Amino acid sequence: MASSEAWFVSQRAESLAIILLTEFPVRVTKEADPDRGLDLRVIVDPEKPRLWEFGVAIKGTTHIHQLVDHDKVRPQVVRSAQKLLKGCVFPVALLVFDVATDEGLFGWLLKPEIPAVEARLLEPKTVRLERATKQRIARALSEVRRWYEARPLRTRLDSGPTRSAAKKKLAVKVPRRTIRKFSFDEE
Repeated sequence: MASSEAWFVSQRAESLAIILLTEFPVRVTKEADPDRGLDLRVIVDPEKPRLWEFGVAIKGTTHIHQLVDHDKVRPQVVRSAQKLLKGCVFPVALLVFDVATDEGLFGWLLKPEIPAVEARLLEPKTVRLERATKQRIARALSEVRRWYEARPLRTRLDSGPTRSAAKKKLAVKVPRRTIRKFSFDEE
């Protein structure tokens, strides 16, 4: 693939992902460090006083069979993506786009899982893909919300007594300093 074609495919896939995600109450930002394996960070319900986020890795192609075999991402693509995501502490989705048809597919590279004991991230060996529809993205956002709600060490700042307790724990004493006031004389 020529350099200009690769750039187009990459930019088109990213644009399609942003269009799809911004149909929902989220804030989407480009990842500052692309070597980390993420292309986008998505903050769920940004108007609420908490930080519930997940990452998105985006793959674009003009030949979808190069990345996808039936409903699964090819193993070498999964391994290389997951290698970059070591140490990631939040869920990471994979969006694959065929830019020739604008068809998108969705799967989890780091899947939010809520077993009976506690919430955790599952690193699947096989990433199954589903069509990236509005319904699938809505379901993914619900999965992320439930995962954050189930985390044992979460600090909920959006309800009564917990809020004041969290404020007390986060309070930091800062020594008072004398601040000089400056004035500018007008001439």
